Amino acid sequence: MIHKWLKRLISVLEIGGGFLGLIICLSALFNPSDTFANTALLLLFSVVFFFGIIAGVCLIENRKYGTILSLLYQAIQVFELSSGLITYSLGSGIVFNLVILNRQFSFEFTFGSHFSLYFFQADAPFGLGINLVALFFFLYLLGVWINESKQKTEQQGTDEQQEADLAEDDKQPFIF
Repeated sequence: MIHKWLKRLISVLEIGGGFLGLIICLSALFNPSDTFANTALLLLFSVVFFFGIIAGVCLIENRKYGTILSLLYQAIQVFELSSGLITYSLGSGIVFNLVILNRQFSFEFTFGSHFSLYFFQADAPFGLGINLVALFFFLYLLGVWINESKQKTEQQGTDEQQEADLAEDDKQPFIF
């Protein structure tokens, strides 16, 4: 029972967070003062948020690749990085980050969507963040995916054994 509701929650957060992120990106695309680089990043994150919508829909509809798509979407949300070389952050749905920034711990909570990607920002402080919600969802989906893979392997083994048994039966002489 909890399994079903947790998958639904993940799906709803991926669809809703992906939709909100897509709207944020698309509305920012119409800013005439944006540079080519900003426009390219907005398009990139639009694709990422659209991917989140697809992952959520596939997961809630129990599609063949729903678990793996959602697993990937959660994986790209687990870590945040801030440095002079690169700054990256992506959150969709619910974000609860444990952050180490300038040797200080803090927590950040966000409901909705956010994203950032910067290169070569010399004044950016060094920091790392872990999205605990995305990490939990990732680990849960990883377990679901492993169990699904085991079940498929066991089913294939059973099917192959049945085929072998039928082939063996065909070799037996038919006696009245």
